[in-house]
Amino acid sequence: MGIVDLLISFVIVFIASILFINSIEYLSSRLKFTKSFTGTVITPVFSSFPELLVFIISIVFVGGKSGHDVAIGTVLGEPFIVSTVSYSFIFIVIIISMLLKGEFRFTFDVEKNLYLPYLFISILFTSLLIPAYLSLYHLEMGIIFIIFYFVYFYLIKRMGGEGFEEGFDKPYLSSFMNINLAAALQLIISFVMLYFGSRMLVSSIIGISYSLGISSLTLSIVIVPVATALPETMISMIWAYKGKYSLAIYSVIGEIILCSSIYPGIALITIPWALNESAIISIISTSIVSFVYLISSIRRKMHVLTFLLGLFMFFVYLYIIF
Repeated sequence: MGIVDLLISFVIVFIASILFINSIEYLSSRLKFTKSFTGTVITPVFSSFPELLVFIISIVFVGGKSGHDVAIGTVLGEPFIVSTVSYSFIFIVIIISMLLKGEFRFTFDVEKNLYLPYLFISILFTSLLIPAYLSLYHLEMGIIFIIFYFVYFYLIKRMGGEGFEEGFDKPYLSSFMNINLAAALQLIISFVMLYFGSRMLVSSIIGISYSLGISSLTLSIVIVPVATALPETMISMIWAYKGKYSLAIYSVIGEIILCSSIYPGIALITIPWALNESAIISIISTSIVSFVYLISSIRRKMHVLTFLLGLFMFFVYLYIIF
């Protein structure tokens, strides 16, 4: 029943994530913020709720080593999957979009502010290796990680940037009722679905890890983000197809910021920060990919074949772990 429960929970979390993000992004589009601020701060605070719920349930309701492993795996898995798999799909769609428009080129321009989130990710996410080898000062390091998020918040808000040219889609239920009521109802439905789906997801991951003899931390790095990151990835692919390349990247990078600062900060304060081989590989892979994107964003030019590095890192992870 472990695999069946996993598939059911995956579908529940996936559908709930789509409903949640659809309503939240409609509401956030009403805010007249820049693309960089909305994409990397406002939207991720809400759209990362599925990951946050899995994270909290793992710590509070499951607990123990297995629960802690799933919590850490959720924190590390989101940036890893986005940096390797999600970016690959986004860049492939960018290539298709260029070909369909008859304007294929190997590089495309990105907004100048894009370097800042990659700078923070390259520094903070790499630093997550330090507490694994330093048994002291976890509380202090957790506080520092959280403070860095607010430093980032302040800097990206001050930098300004391009505004939105168009809003997000209306809530799906708005076809049947008032648009504001539809957004509120979708949020309530998605909350309930995410709660029960997340509890089932965590339990099934732990059960499968026991039966296969694979660490729950290793499995959660790959499995949890596939369910929670896929909706954001699909939205980014739509933006990429429309030629909104900077927005497509911004739409997924915001949650990596949270998983590089707030979430690990909370984890360092509340649970033991123990990493296995798969966790260390995921951190190193994400850091390498993020550094390459940092260099590209400083030049304000992204190469369309950069995604190959992410795919390579993902398959290296699978080869080493499985």
